[in-house]
Amino acid sequence: MEFNEASTRLTSQWDQVLQICRDKPLGEIARARLAFNLVDYITSEDLPFRLFITRAPQAMATIGEETRVYKEHRVINGKQSGMIYAKSEQMLPREIHYTDEFVATR
Repeated sequence: MEFNEASTRLTSQWDQVLQICRDKPLGEIARARLAFNLVDYITSEDLPFRLFITRAPQAMATIGEETRVYKEHRVINGKQSGMIYAKSEQMLPREIHYTDEFVATR
């Protein structure tokens, strides 16, 4: 998948998740589950900042009890390490760059 295509796809997926969250009040685990099911991968940055989840590791552990969660530490913005969660190991990017436009590298 090309870089711009992947970024456009992720943006569209997140738009869908955020619209559902605006339309229907969901608890923290339900918001995390929704994102996990609709987005190619989510990061430890996405959970608190996009979804307002304060107990992100616990939410992902609960989801991990229900289904297979692939998770790995990755570099975010070239310096800090963060956790990436996905349904498929192939969806885990090597590193993530957050800018005004979201950038992911596979």
